[in-house]
Amino acid sequence: MFVLLIISTFAFRTTIELERSQEEITRSYQIKSELNYLNAKLNEASASQRDYLITDNVELLKPYEEARLKINNSFRRLEQLAQSSAEQADRLNDLKWSVKAAVYALEDVLAVEQQTTDGDAMLLKKIKDSNVLSRAVKDLVKEMIVVEDGHIREFKLLHLKQTSFGPFGSLMLILFALLALVLFYYQVNEDFGTLRSMNHNLELTNNELSSFNHITSHDLQEPLRKIETFASRLVEKDKEHLSEAGQKYLEKINASAANMRRLIQDLLLFSQTNKTNRELENTSLAKLLEDVMLDFEEELRSNNGKITIQDNLPNFNCIPFQMKQLFINLIGNSIKYAKPDVPVEIGITYRLVEWNKKMQPALLGTRYHAIKLTDNGIGFDPRYASKIFEVFERLHQKNEYSGSGIGLAICKKIVDNHDGAIVADGRPQEGAIFTIYLPA
Repeated sequence: MFVLLIISTFAFRTTIELERSQEEITRSYQIKSELNYLNAKLNEASASQRDYLITDNVELLKPYEEARLKINNSFRRLEQLAQSSAEQADRLNDLKWSVKAAVYALEDVLAVEQQTTDGDAMLLKKIKDSNVLSRAVKDLVKEMIVVEDGHIREFKLLHLKQTSFGPFGSLMLILFALLALVLFYYQVNEDFGTLRSMNHNLELTNNELSSFNHITSHDLQEPLRKIETFASRLVEKDKEHLSEAGQKYLEKINASAANMRRLIQDLLLFSQTNKTNRELENTSLAKLLEDVMLDFEEELRSNNGKITIQDNLPNFNCIPFQMKQLFINLIGNSIKYAKPDVPVEIGITYRLVEWNKKMQPALLGTRYHAIKLTDNGIGFDPRYASKIFEVFERLHQKNEYSGSGIGLAICKKIVDNHDGAIVADGRPQEGAIFTIYLPA
């Protein structure tokens, strides 16, 4: 593109220069033609006057009168043609006064011829003065024509250089462009080779990840099941025979095994939440939230909690099972971090918004579904608003609240899969606010 731009610019400038040189050549020829015409009309006026003086035939003065008018018109055209030439400016001014003087001299000859009383002496003197002035005009015309001939030679040479170098320059630029394309082809081919190698490594990594998922879902859970099985048998059959310290150790084993199972399940869910082969479906947000609320019906009843959902929720394109998991994690997070002895209150609202930088700089679309979830829980310090979406990031000690620290990371990954964004805000002991932006 850069080379093509250079070629276009070069061709444009060459065309402009060719037009300019052609205009200058044409103008010089027009000036020469007008100078010759002016000189010819002056000669024609002199010849007409001479014929009249010889024959005393008034009819012979008609060409003289016509020539005088044509001389004035010719000089005006000459001024327009030569006004842009600084080199001819002084000569043009001298020619103007010389032509006027020559015309006045011709008029004096006629005046003397009609009024003289002392013979032919005065008439001959006026004729001689008129001839001198006419020769001065002729000399100036020749001088100006010589200058214009020099201009014509100069611009013809420039025109010839432009017409010869233009195709050569264009050819060189085209050859350079072809060379650049060849180099570009080899570079792209090399990049494609690197990309194929990276894709191969990525496939190997994906295969390893699949193997990891298999190990996580089967091999790691198998010894965990045995730990839970033997721990439950100890509780059923030998708990009474254990000391008080032994019973506490057994409870810790059971709790650790349960935490380990949750961690494995969350890791599996996180690794399976990806963008590949995603199929967006037109989904009712109201119906989706209704299904999610069924999963928390018992927990809300035991806590006297409630979820308030705005009416007239829209339909939007999403991956339904991922979006359901998103709201399960967010609502579950609000229930988990509820204030002790305070009924859970969760609100879900919706509005359609225009994108702006203050809203979320990472978004690039124009209109977004903004879904806001608020609760009355323990909240969090706003300094950690972005940190809570990181994997294994916890703002509270394990002995305070259960969980693996992956739930909100899964939420962020799901929203990223939908080309959206999720923003968290909160205050300690004042609740949390999660706002989800999804392309409309």
